[in-house]
Amino acid sequence: MKKVMMHVLLIVSASLWAQEEDFTKLPGYIDMSRILDIDPSQATTEVEIKNPLLSLVAAATEDEDAELSGLLQSLKLIKVYSFEVDSGQAAGVRQRIETLDRQMRGDKWDRFIRVRDEDELTNVYLKMEQKRVVGLTVLSVEDDETVFVNIIGDIDMESVGKLGEKFDIPKLDSVQTKTY
Repeated sequence: MKKVMMHVLLIVSASLWAQEEDFTKLPGYIDMSRILDIDPSQATTEVEIKNPLLSLVAAATEDEDAELSGLLQSLKLIKVYSFEVDSGQAAGVRQRIETLDRQMRGDKWDRFIRVRDEDELTNVYLKMEQKRVVGLTVLSVEDDETVFVNIIGDIDMESVGKLGEKFDIPKLDSVQTKTY
């Protein structure tokens, strides 16, 4: 136990001294302020997991789930924002998602899932660079909740479902992770 605690302390100490990467410069990054005019302090759920914490979780899960551990090791950032919206706000959020959809596709994001019905609008996008997935973004508004997810790094699409399960990330379960 002492050996494990010492290892954790060394990792945490090293991570505190590590210079934080500027995620805004990475190709898979989406500025969440472009999406909503809602103050992020109103978020009902706000998750931001960066490296080196992702690497720490990867090391901790390596024995029980090597596939998930490998995925976490290759990620730079996971951001999830979930907001409560009333029916009056939902229409405005849908409109902003539609506007952002055009912008993202213009910025070479590929929309590969789109769900549009009376109660829901969900778009899922991939950012590709040299035949690798470097960004995954989910924009969704449904009834009284809006969810935005942005994952940055070298993303193995077959493992995305496991990522959603491990961190309880809304809407990742709608992403088909099996490639054919």
